[in-house]
Amino acid sequence: MSLATYIQKAKDSPYLKAGVWAIGAEILVRAVSFLATPIFTRILPQDVYGDVRTFESWLNIWMPVLSVGLFANIEVAQYRYKDHFEEYTGSVQMLIVLFGVAFGSLAFLFREQLCRLLDYTDAMLVIVVLYSAFYSCILVRMRYNRIRLAYKRVTLLSMLASVPALVVSVIACLVATSHGIEGRSLLDVRVLSFYTPIICVGLVVFTLVALRGKMRPNVDYWRYAVTQSAPLIMYQISLQVLMQSDRIMVKMLVSSTAAAIFSIATTVIYIVEILHRGFESAWIPWLYARLDKEDFATAGKGIMLVVAGFSAIFVPLLLLGPEVIMILGGSSYMDAIWLLGPMLGGVPFQFLMLKLADTEKFYDRSSAVGVISIVIAVVNVALNYVAIQVGGYMTVSYMTLLSYFVAVCLHLPVVRRVAPKIIKYVFGAMAICGASAGLLVLGMGAYALPNPVRWVLLGAYVVAGGTLALGVARRQRAQ
Repeated sequence: MSLATYIQKAKDSPYLKAGVWAIGAEILVRAVSFLATPIFTRILPQDVYGDVRTFESWLNIWMPVLSVGLFANIEVAQYRYKDHFEEYTGSVQMLIVLFGVAFGSLAFLFREQLCRLLDYTDAMLVIVVLYSAFYSCILVRMRYNRIRLAYKRVTLLSMLASVPALVVSVIACLVATSHGIEGRSLLDVRVLSFYTPIICVGLVVFTLVALRGKMRPNVDYWRYAVTQSAPLIMYQISLQVLMQSDRIMVKMLVSSTAAAIFSIATTVIYIVEILHRGFESAWIPWLYARLDKEDFATAGKGIMLVVAGFSAIFVPLLLLGPEVIMILGGSSYMDAIWLLGPMLGGVPFQFLMLKLADTEKFYDRSSAVGVISIVIAVVNVALNYVAIQVGGYMTVSYMTLLSYFVAVCLHLPVVRRVAPKIIKYVFGAMAICGASAGLLVLGMGAYALPNPVRWVLLGAYVVAGGTLALGVARRQRAQ
């Protein structure tokens, strides 16, 4: 198949349309988030902002634990329950909320001990339980709609689950600081005002599914969901540990202020995730369709194109790092620029790791995914600890890059076993990841240059990329 034919098929694909809508929604949601970030960094003291972002990291770890990771196997379940898929997802939502009730009851009985152990307020503990249950319901419904290619509904849910929370939280924090509220009380205001609207949206989703008669207890559905999700629980937890442990450990071993600086650099990475999260809406159904047809060449080329495409946008983002950090946090956060190179360098390996895990899950190798994720999480925590003790918190970003590389290497033997015809494309993707990581780490040297020189380099990169894209387009028209 020629590249022109391949591109034309992609244009006509419903998965592409779904992805475009999802990316558009992510851009709108993240645009509001980026507009809100400079407000939060300026109205919240650095230590409070660091505590907020650390709580967010912990919450991302708690959610798969308290929901038993039941939202993680929806894509695979569609092949087993094709004729009753909506009933299956509704029943899973019921089970998630039942788990929430059980964990909530335990949390209520031991709230004093838990709050003291976790350094939470009562409000934060309540948010952990309710958010884990009802945001998981949102995730289940969003994944259902993605599989059905109902991209407008995915967009709507994405917006409702994010924009009101950001708007309400900004207003609440502005009002709180104007009335002299500070410290732990201000932290409570930020947490409650942000997560309560999301919980309300999840409650509405849960209620609407129940009213449609699509939510009934079903032992077969529950047994399958738990059986499939059990190996993935540790995968979900370990993945979040891998992604969140750096901020948590910086806060615990250094300070809340250092965690705030680290968090601002992480926010820059979210610029890339705007596109990736939207892309994932179309990617997983597309990948599973290719694997189901044993079209390994197309799937492998798709993995390489994804890695190369995302890597291409990292260089301009790195060169604009000082300006982005200044907008997001101001001069007090400028140390964050020295975290950008390794952080951005680790993202291609992270994306490749996720693509390999998706492939393994399709072939029911969830246990392998879980074991590898546990190993990598432990390795990452150990590397982070050593890095902080030896080189300071700035070196943690390099350990995360290294951990993602090791994760890809551990996934290779499993993918080779279940889909051997795809492995040569994986090696190609790894080469792209390595070249991108090296370029990005070395590229931080541009920060030592005068700003006009750095901007010229940025312009040259954009012109070269645009010229290359135009050349490819002309060749395709000529074919």
